[in-house]
Amino acid sequence: MLSKFVYKNGEELAVRLESLSVSLDVVEVHQTRIHAKRLRYLLEPAGDVWPEARVLRKELKVLQTLLGDLHDAQVFGDWLLVAAETAGAENGRGRMLNALMEHGSRDMIITDPFPGLLQVASNLRMVQNKREQQVRDWLACGGAGKIRDLAEVAPDC
Repeated sequence: MLSKFVYKNGEELAVRLESLSVSLDVVEVHQTRIHAKRLRYLLEPAGDVWPEARVLRKELKVLQTLLGDLHDAQVFGDWLLVAAETAGAENGRGRMLNALMEHGSRDMIITDPFPGLLQVASNLRMVQNKREQQVRDWLACGGAGKIRDLAEVAPDC
């Protein structure tokens, strides 16, 4: 019975991993991580009777961590875009208020509502690039094939 679930989930994960080799889309990254987690948890009880399950669980843990870190960076990047839009709007509003005020009030200092936003974005991009490369490296080492091969030989326990 377990072998059917392992095979089915392993095959679904392998297909998702193959699609990741084409595009590291934020939704695909998240869905692939969920599939990896599901298969990893499914393998928990099999570790005592199927030693390969332990190896596969370790591989899946690494994959889950990489995909989770990548997804977090992608989502945070989206938030940074919204923050930049907000900061730009606030800055523009402040400048407009300065222009509309009397001459004596023009020394009002406009401050960045989100200081360091560009540096945060730059650091995030470096982290995201690193995680993307690590995921690509994992895939290039035959990650999808390993998952598929091990899932095919899962014993019925």
